[in-house]
Order: sequence, then structure tokens, then C-alpha cells
Amino acid sequence: MEKFLKIKDFSQLIGVSVRTLQYYDEIDLLPPAKKNAQGHRFYNDRSFSLAFMIVSLKRMGISLEEIKQILGNKQPLGSFILEEKQRVELEIGSLQNRLIQLTHLEEYLKTGREVTPEMLVLLGEGELSKELLAKVSEKIVPSFDLEEFQIFLQELALCYEQQLPYNHPSVKKCLNYWCQMNEYPYVVEMTTFAEKYYAKYPEQTYGMKKEWYAYLKENLKQDN
Repeated sequence: MEKFLKIKDFSQLIGVSVRTLQYYDEIDLLPPAKKNAQGHRFYNDRSFSLAFMIVSLKRMGISLEEIKQILGNKQPLGSFILEEKQRVELEIGSLQNRLIQLTHLEEYLKTGREVTPEMLVLLGEGELSKELLAKVSEKIVPSFDLEEFQIFLQELALCYEQQLPYNHPSVKKCLNYWCQMNEYPYVVEMTTFAEKYYAKYPEQTYGMKKEWYAYLKENLKQDN
């Protein structure tokens, strides 16, 4: 004769609260093997196997909705595990990157130097040489004037829309501004860093559009 356990006994057996089992029944994830006339829940051996799978998958970080799809054969376990593994690998990579950023910042703080907004960007990415970081912290890299940069962008946008040649006075003005802003040591390394950074974080380009920057660089080549 098949044996059944009351919900309280089953709860103690699998280490899940009675309220959780009631909820699993409500969402049709782990319905009881049977209910009596009074609505009391009873569980059997199959219930134990299902509960064991649910608890195990949940410990892996898999959501109840995803577990429901797996148990209902709506998604093969193998393909789901592959997708979940790829997602976790991305999360690990992101966490490792955060750890590197925090380590760089921690080491810099130990030097007693001031942490400016631009230093946070450079330290956060961790792709620049220690020599350049030192130069930036010593204020060799000029300060950034946002208002001047906005005026420059407006003029550059007009030049781009009209596709003016490199020798046009308005284009020359933009090129001169850009060159003056980049007249400091290690400009090549800083420019390379900036291009990588803005490609990674396009929302932090201070309004510089990709096509404007390409137009600017092309005119710089012709001017040189």
C-alpha cells in the first residue's frame, strides 16, 4: 500500500517550511499527491523526488518559474544549464572586473593623493600605465571645461552636417580646439584609452557622437 505523509511531516523531511509547500502547490510547482475532503495535503515518494529536484535547482540560483519549465519538460535541462552557465560566467567576469577596479582604487588611496572624477574613471578601467596615472594625479593633464566643450560640439555638428572640408575656417577652429585640448604628454595613450572607454560607455561621451568623432579624425589626418 502506498504511504503518504502529512504536509508537516513532509516539510520536516525535506527541510522546507509548510508555508513554502503551500505556495509551491498554489503555483502548481509541487502539488501534493492527494488532498482529503478537508483540503489537507498529503505527499508520497514521487513528491519527495520532485521536492529534491526543486531544492537542488533552487540552490543553483535557478528561479521557480524556470524550475517549473524544466519539470514540465517545456525546456530541456541540458540546454537550460548551458544557458545558465553562460549567464553565470558573464556575472563572474563582471564581478572580477569590479574587484580589479576596487583594488586599483584601494592602492591609489593608500598613496594619499586626491581622488578626482577623472581619476575614478582611469582607476576604474585599469588600462593605463602607472606613469600616466601619476601624471594625471599631478595635474599635468589639463582640466576639462564642459562649457567650452559644448560650444565646440555645436560648431563640430554644423561642420559635419555641411560636410565642410578640413581647410574651411569653421573646421580649422574645431581642429585647433581639439589639438590644444590634446597638447600634453602621453596624448596617444590617453586618446587610445578614451576611444576604448567611450566605445564601452557611449552614454558618457559628453555629447560627442560617433560620426562627429570620425569626421573630426579624418579632417585631422588631412590637416596633417
